[in-house]
Amino acid sequence: AYNGAFLWRTSIGKSFLPREKMVAVDGDQVFVLIDGVLTCLDAANGKTLRTYEAAPRYLNASWAGNYHPLLLLSEGVLLVSDCKREKSVFHAIQIADGKLLWKHPGQQAAIAQGRVFLDGPAGIVCVGLQTGAPVWGQPTSVHRRGTDSTQSNAATIPSPSASRATTSSKKAAPSETDPT
Repeated sequence: AYNGAFLWRTSIGKSFLPREKMVAVDGDQVFVLIDGVLTCLDAANGKTLRTYEAAPRYLNASWAGNYHPLLLLSEGVLLVSDCKREKSVFHAIQIADGKLLWKHPGQQAAIAQGRVFLDGPAGIVCVGLQTGAPVWGQPTSVHRRGTDSTQSNAATIPSPSASRATTSSKKAAPSETDPT
């Protein structure tokens, strides 16, 4: 509500789901997991508009560590993870009709400027939001730092443009017979 007035309330079911990562809003629609099923609610009255069959189901799921559902929404596409520990997969679903657009492995995701950035088993991958087509990918390496109580992880991520520049400069190297 624009003025903070209470409009409606609905039960989302199982309390083991981390609520702070399970809601996405697009204008007059609210996307939420209700009893493990991805559901679209009318923001004005809380009534169910549709459920999404193409989305992963979360019923009877057991959550361990940081593996939990993640909903991200941009440009009419809802990105939802299936939470399968090291083999988690993100599903891109078109909100207008519930059509599954693509799937891609990844543990974490972010969306910006029509692209999805996924941290997966092979490193950081950038894919198109609407198509899932690869834009670029970079392997990552994780290094341990510190001692017992101060230990932390640090990821080294090479710049995609630096990798392309290195490849381009190797191709453009002058030949030995070049007079310049």
